[in-house]
Amino acid sequence: MFKIINLDNRKKKVILSRKEYIKETTEKKRGEILSTIKEGDIIEGVVKNITNFVVFVDLGGIDALIPKKELSWKRFINPGDIVTINQKIKGIVTAVDKAKGRIVLSHKNILPNPWSNIEEHYQVGMIAKGEVIDIKEYGVVVELQEGIDGFINLENLTWAKHTKKPKEIVSIGDKVDVKILDIDKANKKIKLGLKQIIPNPWDKIQDKYNVGQKVQVKVKRITGAGAYVEIENENDIEGFIELAEVSWTRKYNHGREAFRKGKTLTAVVLDIDKTRNLIKLGLRQLEANPWLILKEKMDSKQPVDCIVQKVVSRGAYVLIDKKMEGFIPVSHFSDKKIENPRKYLRKGKKVKSVILEVDEKKKMAILSLKEYRRLKAQQEMSKYLKKESTEKMRLGDMVRLENLSK
Repeated sequence: MFKIINLDNRKKKVILSRKEYIKETTEKKRGEILSTIKEGDIIEGVVKNITNFVVFVDLGGIDALIPKKELSWKRFINPGDIVTINQKIKGIVTAVDKAKGRIVLSHKNILPNPWSNIEEHYQVGMIAKGEVIDIKEYGVVVELQEGIDGFINLENLTWAKHTKKPKEIVSIGDKVDVKILDIDKANKKIKLGLKQIIPNPWDKIQDKYNVGQKVQVKVKRITGAGAYVEIENENDIEGFIELAEVSWTRKYNHGREAFRKGKTLTAVVLDIDKTRNLIKLGLRQLEANPWLILKEKMDSKQPVDCIVQKVVSRGAYVLIDKKMEGFIPVSHFSDKKIENPRKYLRKGKKVKSVILEVDEKKKMAILSLKEYRRLKAQQEMSKYLKKESTEKMRLGDMVRLENLSK
């Protein structure tokens, strides 16, 4: 069939258009369909095109569309997995826009609604089986059956309170047992719990762990203040190691400097906080506190060996016993006034000093070279007096001892 668009009697020609015929026929059919169709009608068409968000259906002269969410009772779908091109499909008319010639269909509403008798299959408190179909930052979606899914929020995933990433606990496709915590039939929502399947391990935590106990831990998450760790492969028992508890001598500015994710360490239990579901741990407690040893040396005025690390205008930074940081103020270089500290001490020089102060919190000790010289002079004098107790001290000996203290 064609439409005559021109007659030329002189040339005995007739101009025809198939395109115009189809256009006119299509418009006529569109008008007929739009004039007769109404919301609630069930109609059938052929799938014409599929996108990520909508399916286009040819109704025989006019196109209708089925939004993605109206294809199935399942919430998480790919339209291409539900329908194919040229497939016949039925739907209920949900909207008709005659001005724009638009028809919207719902395919899922001609299918049985799994939520209509939800109470026959699921009740609050029961244990159900499901599959993880989506993971978000704040929780996990679990499909219980086709068209019925529930949500596990972060706090119901694990007894460990500081796990921030659900993907550290489950993966898409995992088969899981879950407990039904709440059913909201009107809004088609089910609240699920994963941790409720097992007893709360924190109820008997003090029966298993004690302060001072050594445990194997695995670094799970690193923060600026330290690292959260998994204790002995128990996903729900979590511990935290503060940066201050990593080393007696070294200072760390961020957890990345001290920890590596996935690394296994030996740690010591420092505190068990049941209210926060957290065990505080330390690494430095595996060895003796060198600052206490340093304080003992300070109290007994025992000299320590130092290596100069850096000389500045106000003094020199040194390494004590090859591991602790110390500082010698320029006023404690000598009894004499030191104009240029860099000429008096140089980097790498080995010196002996007396400890004046120990600040364990700041991991720093204050030392004195001149006090060491005085101490040495006093020791020399005591030794001399003991040796020469029966003789008078000569003037030259007194001068020599005085020079030792300078």
